[in-house]
Amino acid sequence: MYSDKIFTIKADKRNAITNALLTEFSNYSLADSQVARIVKDANISRGAFYNYFKDLSEAYQYLYGLALKDIHSNITHNPTLSSVDFVNEVRSFLKSTEKSTYYHFIQMHYRYNESYVAKRVVPADSQNNIHWAQTVLSHEVIRDSLLQPSTTNDRLKQLSFVLEKLED
Repeated sequence: MYSDKIFTIKADKRNAITNALLTEFSNYSLADSQVARIVKDANISRGAFYNYFKDLSEAYQYLYGLALKDIHSNITHNPTLSSVDFVNEVRSFLKSTEKSTYYHFIQMHYRYNESYVAKRVVPADSQNNIHWAQTVLSHEVIRDSLLQPSTTNDRLKQLSFVLEKLED
């Protein structure tokens, strides 16, 4: 986990670091990323970088957390949505993600870096199997749509079909 020191610095310096991380991780996989480019872009010393982050993985975790918070800000977590409403919510999420400053970062995440981030396992809830299925399927549709945007409409049709079957 990254140091809380990043949150104690002035907003303009933190924004410069965050923007440099976004540029780096939107253009390079974590394996190909370089602290040298980040510190140059953020106009900070290498020592300052390591004062805030232990390594590139921690810097990535920091940015990933910001991205998730940002792109999930408009999501309603309503387990009683109809299949039509749920698919519309996924469609809306994809459109807002496409407009997000984190769009290319999230694409790179799915393409190259997903294995670097610990996957959160949602507790099993036998009372809400449909919601679990909706969540799992929608995340796959989102992932596949971000990796191959040309397939979005077909993926959403698949999701709609399956969710309607689950409602029966």
